[in-house]
Amino acid sequence: MRRYASGIAVVIVLGLILITYFELHKSKNIEDAFREANVPFDSILFSIDDKDHTVTFYKFQEKVSFGVLKDDVRGWKLLETGSSTEILSEHDINWKITNRLVKPENKNGVYLFWGTVNNPDIKTVQLELGSGQKVTASIEKAGNIAVVYWLFDKMEDENPFPNVIGLSEDGGKVYQYR
Repeated sequence: MRRYASGIAVVIVLGLILITYFELHKSKNIEDAFREANVPFDSILFSIDDKDHTVTFYKFQEKVSFGVLKDDVRGWKLLETGSSTEILSEHDINWKITNRLVKPENKNGVYLFWGTVNNPDIKTVQLELGSGQKVTASIEKAGNIAVVYWLFDKMEDENPFPNVIGLSEDGGKVYQYR
């Protein structure tokens, strides 16, 4: 019986040591994950949650970029970073499409339409896909920076780039790509 009790005590002590180790080596927040990955940033703008990841938009110098993170038992881990776009641009909407959120079980991955909205008259961004479907992208403001984004599962084969429409508050077209 003593041998059994001492075995349980050893398991408990080892468990406590492991918990302490993970807590000490855990990235407490998203900023820590960027620092640990040696990714320079001036500020974190905002984050959005995907099914399996968190996409965090951040500012570095005069550019906006994004990182893909995962939160697990050891804390936040930066998986990868995407390309960047300039904050101040002559374009009303400076946008990109990326498939940085690739999932192994899905060959096509998850795609991200994103960019900066540089024209203050644009209040809504609509995307018209090759299938004719229209979706509204989200616009998040972080200080004086407006970031537009939309996550989607399938790239339209016949036309991978959507018709991008910037609308004013009253619904008038301010910007159109295509």
